[in-house]
Amino acid sequence: MHGSLKVVQGIVLLSFVGLMFSSCGGSQTSLSSSDATSGTTTVDPTPTSSEGESIEEEEKNATIPAGYSASNLFVTVPDTEDYTTFTTITGAPAQRCSFTSSSVVNDITCNVEIGELALFFNGIKFQYNVPANACKYISTYPYWFYNYEVSTGPQAVSMTITKSASGVVTSSLCQVTNNGVSSSVVACDNTSSNLDFNDVTFDLSGEGSAICNSDTSNEDGGRNCCFGKYDLSKKVINDGVETNTFERGKSWGGSASLCIGGPGVTSWEEFDRDGLPVPVLEKMTTNVARTKIYKVKSVSKSVNGAPSNYVVANHFTLGAHNHTGYHSSSGTASVLPYFVDPVSDRNGSYVPPGNPYYLFDCLDEAFETNFRIRMVVQEWDTMDALQTYISTGVSAVGPDENGTAPANCPGISGDSCNTAWDSDDFILRNSEIPGQTYNITDPEQRKYYFPRDTY
Repeated sequence: MHGSLKVVQGIVLLSFVGLMFSSCGGSQTSLSSSDATSGTTTVDPTPTSSEGESIEEEEKNATIPAGYSASNLFVTVPDTEDYTTFTTITGAPAQRCSFTSSSVVNDITCNVEIGELALFFNGIKFQYNVPANACKYISTYPYWFYNYEVSTGPQAVSMTITKSASGVVTSSLCQVTNNGVSSSVVACDNTSSNLDFNDVTFDLSGEGSAICNSDTSNEDGGRNCCFGKYDLSKKVINDGVETNTFERGKSWGGSASLCIGGPGVTSWEEFDRDGLPVPVLEKMTTNVARTKIYKVKSVSKSVNGAPSNYVVANHFTLGAHNHTGYHSSSGTASVLPYFVDPVSDRNGSYVPPGNPYYLFDCLDEAFETNFRIRMVVQEWDTMDALQTYISTGVSAVGPDENGTAPANCPGISGDSCNTAWDSDDFILRNSEIPGQTYNITDPEQRKYYFPRDTY
């Protein structure tokens, strides 16, 4: 399809860290966002788009939505969808998500506003319009996050276990090496005085073994999300008889593809060799315009008794998710939801962030991103509030009450307006998280900051 290809892993690492927040290389030609009134998709009981239509057919038959121009680069929801959406530049409800040829902006963030049930049932669909000769290549990259706790296991583990004649463990000494630095040698169960043991639990039965704490594959619905290799050195003294073993290059056994969530799993087909989503590049044909349709599937399931919209809705409230890593070597802070950017694992090893946006890029032949549109999907608790926002650009009742229902819910008395969980609700309503805040001092609490959903 239009020269689709998988981006090499080195480019992916760049996208993890940099592409989410800044344009690669900038642009010699600048475009600006339009200041016209944003387009709105409203409920149509007889949608013109067939449910059985393929993406290729949709792209071929796509029309320019009301309020947009075919000569402009833009992203919006097709007006053939039979649910209400409102697409604008973030913070500017009078400006649609489009570039024109008049000014200096070449990187914009846009919001798609949608009712929480419409999103839960339908998912979302994006229409990316690329005028002829505006881009040499286009790139799309999905929102994705870590569904389970992930870590890089220690590089080396050393265990000395002493047992009595009856097989009872009388003493133990353990040491781990993380990031080239070896810990002190202490009793294997002495985690309180040795933070380097945060990532592992030592099993002293039999010949002894080390278990990575992000390997939950022995639990119902669990996954092995512990990555890397390690050397294992063991000395077992059984009733005075010493046995020494050494194993080099053992694998912790984790698979990244089993540990991520969001559209990067449910609605994507291109991955790197580790199973992580990669941007898809497509070559434009000279003098030919292009419409790209990207459909994000709904995930009709519930978490903790509530529908989980954060699987598709990537909006979050700034300030509600501030956190740092657990280990003293992890000074980096993040404002993203924890499951999008864990910062580090329990021993301080760096964990590259997921992608908090739906990215639509326009590139030149030197791999420079000349124009970028970052899409944010935000669900609304009530249609009254959403329709007021569409009509006036403001709403006394916000999209989501961050864990609580609006005061005057128009539904049946007693029902909560805030029915589906977004990223803020995941923290503020999750009974497994004490105080509904991130506790960065307790590594055992860390696992609860990841959804652990099954798709």
